[in-house]
Amino acid sequence: MLNPSTPPEGIDLVTYLSRKYGPQVAERVLHPNNPVSTAGRPLGLVFNPARRVVNTISAHRLMEAAKSFGNDTQNKLAEELFRSYHCDALDVSDRAVLLECAKKSGIDEATIDRIFNDQSGREVVLRLDAKVKSQGIQGVPLFVIKSEQTSGQVVLSGAQPPQQFLAAFSQVSG
Repeated sequence: MLNPSTPPEGIDLVTYLSRKYGPQVAERVLHPNNPVSTAGRPLGLVFNPARRVVNTISAHRLMEAAKSFGNDTQNKLAEELFRSYHCDALDVSDRAVLLECAKKSGIDEATIDRIFNDQSGREVVLRLDAKVKSQGIQGVPLFVIKSEQTSGQVVLSGAQPPQQFLAAFSQVSG
């Protein structure tokens, strides 16, 4: 989770980005022709700048529980959550939004109710979050590039240019 202390009402994206990175970065990120928006457009992804940064612990709980349904279901859920938040500017901390995303992914309502009524799922997510942060991981996306032939491993955190990936592949391949 990037922002576990986000208040329940969320924070306007422009305000959040300006506070965290400065107004110039917020302006670049929100420009309709920024690199992420430009790359997403041909894939049918239109990023909505009107969204709010919200606490995502419930979405993470749902993703963690979706593991038991297999990769296909978990991947569908991740796509639904991504589209709901980034494209439709929906509040992915809202139970109704999460319920709809889960249903579209093939998870039935009774199972979803069990997930949210079981507080141990919250604790699991908080422990995983603490573990990740203790390893110095602070950004998304996160890529762990490993070699099956060597014990080499490179971790790239956050958006990286193609040159960084090429260097990482060279490094782990020995």
